[in-house]
Amino acid sequence: MAQVKLLSFMLGSLFAGFSGSIFAGLQAFVNPVTFGFMISVIVVSMVVLGGMGSIPGVIVGAIALDSLPEIIRHTFSDWLPAVFGEGFYSSWPQQLQDFFLNFDTYRMLIFGGLLVAVMIFRPEGIIPNSYRRKELHDMDSHTVEEASMVMFDLEQGREELNS
Repeated sequence: MAQVKLLSFMLGSLFAGFSGSIFAGLQAFVNPVTFGFMISVIVVSMVVLGGMGSIPGVIVGAIALDSLPEIIRHTFSDWLPAVFGEGFYSSWPQQLQDFFLNFDTYRMLIFGGLLVAVMIFRPEGIIPNSYRRKELHDMDSHTVEEASMVMFDLEQGREELNS
């Protein structure tokens, strides 16, 4: 078991290093600011929203979190005023005007609310892996108790490391 985990860690590192070298070669300059904390949070959120362990789910999560803010911003800043006229927002309360015209300010608030809603109503993600779905929904209390005992068994962990 430990050898399989080590192999998976090695393969993940291999792909990450290979992808990083291609990225650096194409960019010709790599700056630490490019990889800020919010980028990491958004990437992890794409995986959680789409469904961990599900490649189609992660693709849907990435499209949703990358495209939806741009579509909403374009709709409210360009499309609606073009269709209904420049004075479209003038009859709205100032708070609503501010929300729709300065959508970037509130984007992270909506983003956080969306993640909380997904974790409450669909914790396995939008398109879950079948194993993950069973893990979250089909386990009885005896199986959960048994799994938690095995998960935190230090002696078994030492045996796996020594083998």
